[in-house]
Amino acid sequence: MGEGVAGWVASTGNPLVIPDVSLDIQWSAFSRAHPELKIRSIACIPIRSGEKTLGVIQLLNTKLDLESEYSISFLRILCDYAAIAIQNARSVKLIHELTITDDCTGLFNARHLYALLDEQIELAATRPETRFSLLFVDLDHFKEVNDTHGHLIGSRLLAEVGGLMRRTLGPANSCFRYGGDEFVACSQTSKSRPPSTHSEALGAAPQAASSRPGPLPRSRRQLRPGHLPEDGASVPAIIRARTP
Repeated sequence: MGEGVAGWVASTGNPLVIPDVSLDIQWSAFSRAHPELKIRSIACIPIRSGEKTLGVIQLLNTKLDLESEYSISFLRILCDYAAIAIQNARSVKLIHELTITDDCTGLFNARHLYALLDEQIELAATRPETRFSLLFVDLDHFKEVNDTHGHLIGSRLLAEVGGLMRRTLGPANSCFRYGGDEFVACSQTSKSRPPSTHSEALGAAPQAASSRPGPLPRSRRQLRPGHLPEDGASVPAIIRARTP
């Protein structure tokens, strides 16, 4: 940011309106340095929200009368509406992320798991080579952690398990908190990347331990892999096959 007309407006947050570039010392020099742009006039207005510049609207050699206050007001209003639209789009994205994210662990929630599985099953119906696996994970003795150390420590332990799954399985695999002390990992599989590799990686991962000082009861992980289509051709069937 800071290069060219748009960069200067974005970095300073100031509008730039020059009806005749040849009469402006700074920008006439810029125009001569960039003859390919053939700049005769400049209208560049920042799109701002509060103190932040979200972008710019730039018009070079526009047919608008840049000496008219009406034209400048029109551009400012256009930028205001653009800022509102950008903020609304960001809000919608944030709201969507919140609706599919588990607050405690930061993993996806069960709602998003079911939506993703429906998509994968529909894809598998049209592309038989498509395969995916689910790895069901639950923690033994988790109730003992809550009873002994309190729910705050229990929640911290769940968050650490979620982080462990993300780090171990990597960004190519989706991890979910299914509910309570149960987790699910979903991954695409193939001959070169069999589902057992994910089970082995997570099984060999270091034991998750709370950062609370002092010993905690061990929360052993139980791993139960499930596969499409071997364990079922629908979401309920696959989950029933691997849920104790």
